[in-house]
Amino acid sequence: MTTRIDTAPGSPLRDYYVGASEVPGILGLSPYADQTPRAIWRRKRGLDPDTPASVHTRIGHALEPVILDALRAELPALAVLHKPDLSYVSSACPRLAAAPDGADDLDAPGALAECKAWGNLWRDADALDHLRTGIVPDSGRVLCAYVQVQAQLLATGAAVAYLGWLDDSRRIQYAEIRPDAAWHRVIIAAVANFADLLDRDVEPGATAGDRDALLREPPTLPDPPAALDHLADQLDELGALKDSIARAEQRRAEIEAAIAEALGEHARGVGGVWKVSRSVQTRSALDQRALREAHPDIADQFTRTGQPFGVLRITRSKA
Repeated sequence: MTTRIDTAPGSPLRDYYVGASEVPGILGLSPYADQTPRAIWRRKRGLDPDTPASVHTRIGHALEPVILDALRAELPALAVLHKPDLSYVSSACPRLAAAPDGADDLDAPGALAECKAWGNLWRDADALDHLRTGIVPDSGRVLCAYVQVQAQLLATGAAVAYLGWLDDSRRIQYAEIRPDAAWHRVIIAAVANFADLLDRDVEPGATAGDRDALLREPPTLPDPPAALDHLADQLDELGALKDSIARAEQRRAEIEAAIAEALGEHARGVGGVWKVSRSVQTRSALDQRALREAHPDIADQFTRTGQPFGVLRITRSKA
């Protein structure tokens, strides 16, 4: 099952999920210094600021609509093409979020489009030509793009994706990419294990190491948090009420201590319209641990398990 969420810059969910474009980085495949597993982890933990987009990156983003238009004209499957305004998350990989450049259907995409406008394209020309014929390179930027697209296919459940780019002659080229089950297994394990490092606040190494090690059984991760931005005002109000109650309880304890001190040895007192009395009480309690150790059969016989109930805990997020 696929859902759609907001992971745009500034969204509280952005650092919870691993983006499809970050998957090559957490796998140690990216050639860029700001896309190592450690660099991505530190940004998501708020330890390092986001890297400003380079001139080449900004130019690439500006060219995406041009490449999308060309793909739409070239491919019948993308005749109707939408720019997703939200990211896709699949139950198959619940901590992976993908926002492809284009989709034929926003709710249930069957075909995707991803656009690249690399500089110095001659370095990747052979690998791109091979990709067009179905041969996946072993390393480099083209492999990173392929893995990113596989992550998008996994998150959206789409049947096909088209990776489009400008060649050396500024013509639009594309490669048709289908879901790759082997790479999906790698992505699922890598994202789960990276998310586990985020949740446990354990910094990864500079590289992810041998990819085969990432195929180990991923840990069981908690469900993704629900987006409650529409309740922000009520949550603020509840937080203020909890603070007020805490202050009131503290003040109550201070006042009761002052009254007890003023009573001294007296059992009763009068102040204005208020009457005060004090009595000595004792409390008995069953030592359940001792009973279970001495007579476990009796403890089990008289132990009753109630119906499960939910406990709502509300805390402030760390800045």
